[in-house]
Amino acid sequence: MTLEYISKLISIKGALNWGLSDVLKEAFPDIAPALRPEIKLPTEISSQWLSGFIDGEGCFYILISESKLRKTGASVQLQFSITQHSRDTELIYMLKQVLKCGFIKTGKKQPIVVLTVTKISDIQNIIIPFFQKNPLQGAKLQDFLDFAKAAKIIEDKTHLTSTGLEIIKKIKEGMNSKRKF
Repeated sequence: MTLEYISKLISIKGALNWGLSDVLKEAFPDIAPALRPEIKLPTEISSQWLSGFIDGEGCFYILISESKLRKTGASVQLQFSITQHSRDTELIYMLKQVLKCGFIKTGKKQPIVVLTVTKISDIQNIIIPFFQKNPLQGAKLQDFLDFAKAAKIIEDKTHLTSTGLEIIKKIKEGMNSKRKF
């Protein structure tokens, strides 16, 4: 590998979301980040495009936290989110408009923007039906199916029992990065 080739790779890395680390900046002080192509947002977002985008960028998550208000000692919240670099804020606002639910937060320490849906009625009436009609194609499909199972348990109020809470905990244990393929 030549120094010219390494320099080109470092330049490309510098243009990616998190840029160059301090170590790389120090080791290669004369390398400027490559120019990023300007991406024009679509005027309309199709359901198929959105499903594919979420397959790569979305997250289905189950949050279980302690609660003295619940007999089981825990509360359960479902979260669907899409996180992007802050330069894609306009896209996130478009996605919120298409989905007609959720709220948007920006990162305090990192340049990110996040669309999050936590309202159970939005999850049950918008998010789950959307992916049932426009199925995910990749590995995230399994996370969605588990997410939908947990939503059904919540809808049936079974999560308010010890047995239901244990079922949800078991579902959560196998989701996202903990999934064994």
